[in-house]
Amino acid sequence: MEDEFVFNDETKTNSHGFVLLNSGGNFERFNSNPAMLWSHNQEQLIGQWKNLRIEGDKLIAQAIYDEDDDLALKCKSKAKKGILKGCSPGIIINAIELRLDTIGAERMTVTDWELCEGSLVSVPSNAGALKLYAKNGQPIPDGEVKLSIQNLLSKTNKKDKTMEGLVLTVEAYTALGLASGSADGRAVSAAIMELQARVSTAEKAVDDQKREKANALVDLAIAEGRITADKKESFVKLALQDYKMAEDTINAIPKKETLGGKVVTTGVKTQTGREAWTYLKWAKEDPKGLAELKVNDPEAFADLQKKRV
Repeated sequence: MEDEFVFNDETKTNSHGFVLLNSGGNFERFNSNPAMLWSHNQEQLIGQWKNLRIEGDKLIAQAIYDEDDDLALKCKSKAKKGILKGCSPGIIINAIELRLDTIGAERMTVTDWELCEGSLVSVPSNAGALKLYAKNGQPIPDGEVKLSIQNLLSKTNKKDKTMEGLVLTVEAYTALGLASGSADGRAVSAAIMELQARVSTAEKAVDDQKREKANALVDLAIAEGRITADKKESFVKLALQDYKMAEDTINAIPKKETLGGKVVTTGVKTQTGREAWTYLKWAKEDPKGLAELKVNDPEAFADLQKKRV
């Protein structure tokens, strides 16, 4: 859309030398007052933004121009012609750290930040027009931006050095898959994250096994006629919470008798192998036995009548 602008592309390093992660953005303040300025000049409010969103690597928003403002109308016209394409976020940085990019090079990465405003500019933000604000909301002079970033990075490095000063046991190094005494704070942090991922995978595997076992127990109960299919979800839930209780509860419910089972235990002249006989087969092969069945077990006889084919 012609009125949509890219606030940030997290794959690019801006002129201040850092990458801005979209996932680290706090947009609460901005959404309450989505001011659109010209070139970060708070005296030149030319509209507002709507539909701020993250699409892939980009942070995007749609410009709504103030139709009563001459500058806003000029910007709208230039944007429509494709002359004005630049947009720049005004931000407060809360945390910045050194991270490795895809080729293994270190680059400063802002991981926690707040969006204050969005400005139309002649040069896009990632090419140099990004504006930094102090936590009190006041713009940081351009000459102090580098110092401010270095101070934030220094605080992060101090945290890393604290990590590096930790003394781990041999068992801890083994669990993390590190060589004892040779790992720095970043290596320990990365190993902990990897370990957490492995634990999550293992926990999921255990949960999957428990659910598979619970489903097998309940499916068997349904097949045996102990419970009906509509009760499956509640019994699976019980089995996941307490498998032994679910198993005992199910086993306490008698199996549903099959027609074959009834016929064999009536005392009529029957034999093993007649469980699958239909009514017509009984009438043809053993009419006397069919008559006795009707007298001795009316319920089994009624069920048999249903199997006429």
